[in-house]
Amino acid sequence: GGDSHPLIYMPLTLTGFAVIQNGTTGAVIDSYQVDVNVTANATGNATVGIAAQVSLNASDFSVPAINSSNSDADEGIKYLNITNTTSLENVTMIRIVFYYADFELSGLDEKTISFYYWDSNTSTWLNAMKYVGKNLTPSGPTVYDAGRNTAENYVYIVVDHFSIYGLGASVYGGGGSVYGGGGHVAPQIVPRTGIVRITRPMYVGLVRQFNYFDRRFYNAPQPLWGTLASIGAYWAPVEQAEDLNPITHPHDIEDLLGDVYRIASQAVLEEKPGGAGTVIISRGDLGVDSIAATAYAEVHHMPILLVEPASIPAETADALQRLGARSTVIIGGHEAVSEELVPQLPNATRIWGADRYWTAVRLAEELTKEVHVDTVVVTDGLDPEGTAVMVASYYDAPIVYVKGDEVPEPTRQFLQTHSFKKVILVEVSDTAAEEIKSII
Repeated sequence: GGDSHPLIYMPLTLTGFAVIQNGTTGAVIDSYQVDVNVTANATGNATVGIAAQVSLNASDFSVPAINSSNSDADEGIKYLNITNTTSLENVTMIRIVFYYADFELSGLDEKTISFYYWDSNTSTWLNAMKYVGKNLTPSGPTVYDAGRNTAENYVYIVVDHFSIYGLGASVYGGGGSVYGGGGHVAPQIVPRTGIVRITRPMYVGLVRQFNYFDRRFYNAPQPLWGTLASIGAYWAPVEQAEDLNPITHPHDIEDLLGDVYRIASQAVLEEKPGGAGTVIISRGDLGVDSIAATAYAEVHHMPILLVEPASIPAETADALQRLGARSTVIIGGHEAVSEELVPQLPNATRIWGADRYWTAVRLAEELTKEVHVDTVVVTDGLDPEGTAVMVASYYDAPIVYVKGDEVPEPTRQFLQTHSFKKVILVEVSDTAAEEIKSII
């Protein structure tokens, strides 16, 4: 499924029939619009017939279109009515893949596209990505997994029965002002291009813009922020919990307080049950290096574990072993992570500079060599802002540092050398912001 295709006429009807051997998974529908794979239980074969209809119009299925009044999306893209024409005896799970073409996005932000379920009891479209491991409704499907693959243009859901579904997404926006523009550029906080200044009070608006309603947010100390981002979770300002919790429910802000080495190890092991081939190692007494590694970690799918500058805590050593790590990437110089630790780490390499400012730039340079980077995030290296981590994670953007009112030489060189579509300044002073504006 998922081959590129011209504009098609809707509605489209697809049917499939298959006998799935016990304990295996097989395809019942395989098309450029929808794939359906069924898993049979271990005790018996599953004889499965499926009928699926795809339409651009929700009214074809007697339901309203996805919009901001009945969902957490701004707009619906297309809809799927999928039913079984045989019993579902011996069926344990059903994986539905819904493909989309670039032209179907029509100005919507691809990173917000989600699989939605129509709840007729509440007349609401529910975002399935918020319900992984739960029932969508008391009598509705159980969601075993859900996600998106923007590289291959599909969204998927793994459930236990069929229903009416839809694809929805949000427009690129959320409210805010562009630095130097003297006014608002509604409806977006981070625009498509330009220099933008962000402050902590904008945090909830950014969660809305990024459609991060399905993410987990924690009240955690700074050294954990990079680790959290590397596994798809984020620090959040507790003073905004009252506004944030309702939109991320049932994932309210939780406290992650205590030993950062133990917490980081536990969080990574829980999120990576299948292990990790390469792990990033960063100092745990300060957060500046792991924060700077946010985008590098995400792009390479590497979790971040923490060590003391001169020793490896037992929890970290245990996590490395249980993850089955075959290699490690140390962030920071010898004062951040001692050279004496290198023999204790599997196949260790190091990305570092003379100080936190150079180390951040070295990470940024490595990232720009390996992937296309059109956005950079700048925050204060004396006290990095947690909002910068969430923004950098969303855009796969490197984080570089200013030093109070000063723009350090490595940061200056990096900004002068590269041309970015977006330069996002997070809690940067007026003086430093003006200097950055003159640099770029």
